[in-house]
Amino acid sequence: MVIDPHVHTVASNAINTVYELAHAGKEKGLWGIAFTEHGPSMRGAPAANYFELLPRFPSDLNGVRIFTGCEANIVDETGAIDLDWARARPLQWIIAGLHQETSYAGGTEHDNTTALVAALGNPLVDALSHPYRPEFPCDIRRVVAAATAVGKPVEINASVVRRNTDDAVNGTKSLIDACRQANALVFVGSDAHIAYELGDDAGVRALDLGGLRILND
Repeated sequence: MVIDPHVHTVASNAINTVYELAHAGKEKGLWGIAFTEHGPSMRGAPAANYFELLPRFPSDLNGVRIFTGCEANIVDETGAIDLDWARARPLQWIIAGLHQETSYAGGTEHDNTTALVAALGNPLVDALSHPYRPEFPCDIRRVVAAATAVGKPVEINASVVRRNTDDAVNGTKSLIDACRQANALVFVGSDAHIAYELGDDAGVRALDLGGLRILND
């Protein structure tokens, strides 16, 4: 990848600072990093007013292009997220996903599918983060078809693959197959929570990505 579009810092349950990650990105040869802290309804996430400060970030740190963003939490089956319009609008990249330790009360495959599809219709949401996660089963073909219909990308998440369990790897393969068949837009995200994970997509690249439209290559 040339841009890592899914990265966390000490602001949200991760280890390294923005400056440390920019330095690591330079060493790894990344052109850009999108900082996507967890939305404020998640335990350990920054308060909502943190996101008001992000437009102050420099556009370049240590020769690495910096993008301001958020990994917002989908909070219900209407596709609502936990970041309001005023705080979301100035950000450059908002991905949204289902997470534990948030206010999301769904859990069935139908609930999760409905929530993910609805989030794609939310004008604040640019893309879906990890639409496949073992904790949140969904009809992945329906989700990918909905994303393709509105022209929004979905993530192939390297952190899920790094679990190296059968369900994580096979579920990601099913997501890749669905994306390939739908000709969907995709991006590969490290979901880094520590510097050595930054830009690490080796596990994903070991899978068959042939025929995919990957935005951050």
